[in-house]
Amino acid sequence: PITGVAGTVISVTGSNFALNTAGVVGFDSNGNGAIDAGEPQVAVTTTAAGAIPGGIFLTVPAVAPGAYQVLADIPVGGSVEAVASFTVSAPSVTLSPNSGVPGRVITITGSGFAPNTAGVVGFDSNGDGVINPGEPQVSVTATAAGAVPAGIILTVPAVAPGTYGVRADIPVGVPVEAVASFTVSSPSVALSPTSAVAGAAITIT
Repeated sequence: PITGVAGTVISVTGSNFALNTAGVVGFDSNGNGAIDAGEPQVAVTTTAAGAIPGGIFLTVPAVAPGAYQVLADIPVGGSVEAVASFTVSAPSVTLSPNSGVPGRVITITGSGFAPNTAGVVGFDSNGDGVINPGEPQVSVTATAAGAVPAGIILTVPAVAPGTYGVRADIPVGVPVEAVASFTVSSPSVALSPTSAVAGAAITIT
C-alpha cells in the first residue's frame, strides 16, 4: 500500500531503470533524500526489461506519523533515480455513539496502530489520561492492518455529566496512542406548552 502504520509491509515495483543493473530500494526514515545505513532497505537487480523484480518488500519502521519517501537508487550512487511517497498514519479511534447516559454501550473502531499488537481500550472515568484498574476497559489486539478489531464495546459507567476520554493504548504503555471524546448527557425535561391556564394539559418529555 501507499499508507499504513509502523510495521506495514510495502511491496515495491518499478520500471524503466537500466537493464540488468544492481541497486537498492529503501525507506527514507530521516527525510534526507538518501538511503542511509540503518534505514530499511533491500538490494535489487533489475530485469532484462529494466524492471524491479517481483518479491521486493520493505517494512515501515517505527517513525512518527507523516509523509516519507521510498527511494530507488539503481544503479547505486549519484542521484536517486526514482521516488514514491508513503504516508505513516496517526492512530485514531471513533465512537458510536459519542454521547449518551450511564449504561449506554459504545462501539469502538480505530486505525493506525501497530499491526498485530496487543493493547487495551478504556473509558477514562476519572479524567487522569490513563486507563486505571476498575475503569471500564477491554483487551484488544490490532489487526494485520493496524485496526481495532470489530466488536469492541464499552459500557458507560455511572459518572457525572461531562466529557470523558475513551483511550486506546496499543501497545500498552506511555503514552496512550489515541483518544476520542464521549459526552455523558445531563438529565433534562421539556414541557409543551410552557404556559397555559389552570386545567390545561402539559405534555412532558
